[in-house]
Amino acid sequence: MGNIKEDAGLEEATPFDLAFQEKFREAILSMIKAPKYYRALDRLLTAYAYRKSFPWLPESRETRDEMNQDGLSYALRSALSTFLVPERVPLEGLDVSGESGDVYAEDWKRFEARWAGALVSAVDATVSEGFSLKRFENQLKAAEIDVADLSHATLQVYIAAALVRYYKRREIGIARDPL
Repeated sequence: MGNIKEDAGLEEATPFDLAFQEKFREAILSMIKAPKYYRALDRLLTAYAYRKSFPWLPESRETRDEMNQDGLSYALRSALSTFLVPERVPLEGLDVSGESGDVYAEDWKRFEARWAGALVSAVDATVSEGFSLKRFENQLKAAEIDVADLSHATLQVYIAAALVRYYKRREIGIARDPL
């Protein structure tokens, strides 16, 4: 048992930035509703669908674990926690689509019908878990990005870039992730 001064210090040291968690939640939930981010979200889901076919990977989980995480939650957590802000790449230069092309209304409607609810659940589980989101926030801070003043639009670009990066790194990879 620690002394009272140490215990008080632990209570004051908040491991998660609650303001950033809420900013992230709002930004990604609005991305799920915006056709502009269809391609980035589709990249996440394509990589997730591929990786979930390998039973030794965490993405293959169908049921939730003790942290309320299923395979899609794991994929989202992994995309965020492993994202490194590229050096010397301006915000406009980040890959947020994974491919060029137009988003068609029928594609977007199919996407919304099939995945929107699952993604909202994955976002909630990711925010609740906290550690992966903290790692994402720390990567932004390491790139000297002021997360307190980060606009939703700018945060959405970083989130989309993380999702596309997950797709590019993981679509063909089947090894366990080092988290």
